[in-house]
Amino acid sequence: MHDVVNLADLPYHVRLELSSQHIEAEWLEPGERDEAAHAKLEEATPKMQAKAARLAQLAVFMMKRETDGWTKPQIFAAVRKAFGAEGTSEASLWRILRTVRDVAPANFAPALLDDSNMDGRPCGPNWDDAWHFALAQIADAHAEWPLDAAYDRLEAVKAEMGWHLPSRAAFHRRWDALPMSVRLTLRHGAEKALKLLRQPAMRNRGSIAPMDIWSLDGRTLDHWATFEDLTIARPVELRLVDVGSGKVLASRIGKSENAVDTVALILESVRKFGIPKCIYTDNGRAFAGHLVAGGAAFKFRKRKAQGPLFEPPGVCHHLGISVNFAKPANGQAKLVERSFAETAKRIDAGPEFAGAHSGSTPGRKPEGKVRPVPIATVRAVFARELAHHNERKRRAGFAHGRSFNQIFDDGRIGQIHRPANERQLYLASLIYKPVSVDRNGRFKVEGWTYGQPDTQDKLSAYFDFTRGQAKEQILAGVDPQDFSLPAIAYDSDARKIVDGIRAVIAGDYQSKESAREAARYDKAARDSVAKAKEFSNLAGKALMAKATAAYENSTPIAAVGPVSNVVEPRFKAPLKDRPTAKKIGMTDRQVINLDAFLDTPNLKSR
Repeated sequence: MHDVVNLADLPYHVRLELSSQHIEAEWLEPGERDEAAHAKLEEATPKMQAKAARLAQLAVFMMKRETDGWTKPQIFAAVRKAFGAEGTSEASLWRILRTVRDVAPANFAPALLDDSNMDGRPCGPNWDDAWHFALAQIADAHAEWPLDAAYDRLEAVKAEMGWHLPSRAAFHRRWDALPMSVRLTLRHGAEKALKLLRQPAMRNRGSIAPMDIWSLDGRTLDHWATFEDLTIARPVELRLVDVGSGKVLASRIGKSENAVDTVALILESVRKFGIPKCIYTDNGRAFAGHLVAGGAAFKFRKRKAQGPLFEPPGVCHHLGISVNFAKPANGQAKLVERSFAETAKRIDAGPEFAGAHSGSTPGRKPEGKVRPVPIATVRAVFARELAHHNERKRRAGFAHGRSFNQIFDDGRIGQIHRPANERQLYLASLIYKPVSVDRNGRFKVEGWTYGQPDTQDKLSAYFDFTRGQAKEQILAGVDPQDFSLPAIAYDSDARKIVDGIRAVIAGDYQSKESAREAARYDKAARDSVAKAKEFSNLAGKALMAKATAAYENSTPIAAVGPVSNVVEPRFKAPLKDRPTAKKIGMTDRQVINLDAFLDTPNLKSR
């Protein structure tokens, strides 16, 4: 009975001694030992060392018989008989003989060491430099650039660079041995790799009650439609989904993803279901702008201060809805995206849109003749299909055979209803713009002029007639659906100035009605001036003369002192004839009439 030992399990110096004994047993002269080559062999893995030692035995065996005059067929047959069929094909044996032809037998094992290890780690000189060059090329290239193209570049420059390359398969093995995080980073960049590697949070939607969170987003539909103005375009759907139940609350289809339609969608849902606690959306322009998210505590868009005036309040601010935003480029965090994915093919690819379907690729157009459908048809189909979507019974998750409508209704049992009053809805439906009042007590919004004689007095308080410019901007709210409706104005502290500010409707150039309107305005102005003159005549001539004489006799005469020839310089700023708002303790948001301020009795008495 004999003990069998794997060569790879033996220490390196034991394997070296066995190799030397084998050479001596074959009566070959070992020759001079190459220490550098053996050092390289010693750094290899035990498995590779054992393989090199076995190939060295084959080489010694063949070289001895070649010296004795054996033919190659005889040598190869003897090798297979002595060492078995593994690794002893004719091609392999020829390769071994070519490799050790000019090598001393003592250095057969280092010479027959593979160019690279089985796990892809380098063994040849300068292989690290080539590998790093290849990784840099992969990082700069597109994610779809093949690995073989990177290896071909190494092959093209290896002679000039002095690189010793492994086989193509070893190159692939070394790439596959890299950690997944490294491969993803090199292929896609750090930002996308982080997104691909991030573990999603597991959330239990059963813990969220209906009306707690609404998910808001929009998408471009996969077909073409003809709108009321006869323009042809791919419609855009805005959708609100209740996260606690999955129910589609409302859907609005238009030409684009815009803030005005988003406000209308939110108001429609609030009128029907009440006010939710939170709306969860992304940082798109239609959702993170002032009309929707104005006054939100945090948003990714327009985070810098917009000037001295406070930020115009949005629809959610008026209704008391908090707004949370998904991280940029993280659309999968929104439940409405899942709702879109479920209904896109079921609705967009339906028979009602035959010939108008364009596919889901952005910008793609249908081939051949386009047959767009009327936008009224699109809206009718979506209303019908989304109603079926809400009524379809579900088995997955917490549905337990219920539809979205049933889950929503069951969750609202015993829930406190939060309806919006008409004043809230009115204020939330307006858009707010910072404007400046002109000398006529009017302001402009989106090309419309607002202001009539009955509001002129309150609005003119925000115009400085002495300087001929507006004192400060005010906040004007107008109806985006109909700019001809009356507007409302607030100051910078969010206090109402006046409402019911009617729009000035321009008439024809030679319109008599416009002339009569101007005459009425002119009469109102004359009445106001006449009333002001009455105030100036109340004192009477005798009283005015007596008070004027007393004032002239009371004028103090200042003593004239010595004149200095030294002038105090100002280095930081040019001379100013009046203190700035900051010097008298005013903030950037507060603007006062300095002339009136300096003429106050308290300051004169000082």
